Amino acid sequence: VSVIMTSYNHEAYIGEAIDSVLNQTVADLELIIVDDCSKDNSREIIQAYQKRDNRVKAFFHPTNRGIAETANDALDAAGGEFLSFIGSDDLWVPMKLEEQLKILASQPDVVVWSEGDIIGSDGVSRAQRFTDFNSRGAKLASGRIYREIINENYVFGQSLLFKRQFTNGLRFNPDLKYLCDYQFVVELAYHHDFLFIPKPLAKYRLHGENSISRDGEGWLHDRIRLRSYFLQKYGADLSRHLRGSLYLKIGEAYTGLGLEVLAKKYFLRALRTDFLSKESILYLSHLLGSKSTMHRLLFKIYQRLS
Repeated sequence: VSVIMTSYNHEAYIGEAIDSVLNQTVADLELIIVDDCSKDNSREIIQAYQKRDNRVKAFFHPTNRGIAETANDALDAAGGEFLSFIGSDDLWVPMKLEEQLKILASQPDVVVWSEGDIIGSDGVSRAQRFTDFNSRGAKLASGRIYREIINENYVFGQSLLFKRQFTNGLRFNPDLKYLCDYQFVVELAYHHDFLFIPKPLAKYRLHGENSISRDGEGWLHDRIRLRSYFLQKYGADLSRHLRGSLYLKIGEAYTGLGLEVLAKKYFLRALRTDFLSKESILYLSHLLGSKSTMHRLLFKIYQRLS
């Protein structure tokens, strides 16, 4: 198994993340760490582990190149039959790989993923599951799930395990600053069935240094680029309802950026695309603007219908 870890300024957490990989009950693995020119002591921590365990293969960028290029460099260095990812601030439970490899032994052509626990900066559980945190609800978790996650991603990327050959021709998009992993998972799901393990096999850490906390505007720009890409590439294969939802999300991102004219353009597209569903009430409420009395009335009607 090739385990990929991208690293940037997580000196407080990376040691624990590395330990959670090296302490797996499956010992036949390589941990590929690519550090994207961290400004803290991450490099020194990584090098110390590299000296102690020859399964750690470390690479260091001389300049900051971003998440996508860092992940792609790690992909290029991977040599294992199977591939997995872990964030330098996240954790695995000790039997994570063992339990997933048992499934792949009988179903080698699926992408296995699992539930996860949410933890805080102190490592203490917040008593919340990853899929609840990301509002999966009753949405499909196994099978060909790409239409489901195109609308909103709820797959725990740090829990994935799959054949490395699945990445032939598949890379992280450097045009996306933060959501390149989301596009990667959707394109993986377009070509392959997923299989969900409801048991939490990994832990997702929330802390003040998460990128969404630092650069909300950057995330909104990525949401616009990514949803536009989904519509262009997969639009012909999506339902009216799903296309309407994507237009709505683009409009909401423009609203978040304060670009109301562009936002209304996409709310109108959503309404024209999906005009026969109850969501048309939601699209119309957005089109009227949040300060409108009619907006509040229509939104309440939509909530009751939902």
